[in-house]
Amino acid sequence: MKTLNIKFDANTADRFPVYAKYDGQHQPQPAYIELNTRTGELTAAYSGEIGNAVPMTVYHGIDLRYPINCQLRASEIQDAIGKIATLLQRVLNGHSEEWDGNNYVGRMSDDAEDADTEIFLALADIQPDGGLIESLHQWIEPQPFPSEGQSVEDFAADVVASDGEGGSWFEKPYTTEEMLSELRDVWAEMLYAGNDIPAVVARHLIEHGTCDGSNWMDELREFAAAE
Repeated sequence: MKTLNIKFDANTADRFPVYAKYDGQHQPQPAYIELNTRTGELTAAYSGEIGNAVPMTVYHGIDLRYPINCQLRASEIQDAIGKIATLLQRVLNGHSEEWDGNNYVGRMSDDAEDADTEIFLALADIQPDGGLIESLHQWIEPQPFPSEGQSVEDFAADVVASDGEGGSWFEKPYTTEEMLSELRDVWAEMLYAGNDIPAVVARHLIEHGTCDGSNWMDELREFAAAE
């Protein structure tokens, strides 16, 4: 008898391991828990395909995919797997393969089909406690710049500390220096969009050469010189 072999490990996974949004796409990639019925291995992943294409083993019911919310954190995925582990084992117990004249295809016993349905229903009810901060610009929009007298480093540290507020999380933990790098890109985009930039931010952008070569350098220098 095949035994469920859970390969997903929240301790080694990224914070949002099944979230991916490709350039030019409006929606993130579909995410799922996948059961290999030949080996019993279970993992969580996202589709690497644009559109509805799937591997032949999925199409023929050998590898079984159960959709999950792509913004589930690693710990939430691990909890979800724990809740359906018994059902997954029932699927394995009642799964078989047969030759249909062209390919080997998966077949399920009545009990395996019942468990399969229960898995879909259980996972559909599991939603993230909060979610992913997809846009740093939108996250800091209520206060996009340091307050009066605050350094850019202290502002970046405050943004780092906001991770998890209201159940919303950055894709990964940031250091202050890493966040400053991200903020420079946001501030540059705000400059290019015609927004006024505080002097402390303008000087920081000039110091790091963020906007070098752009058509906005004269205006950036004016902001930097302002009191």
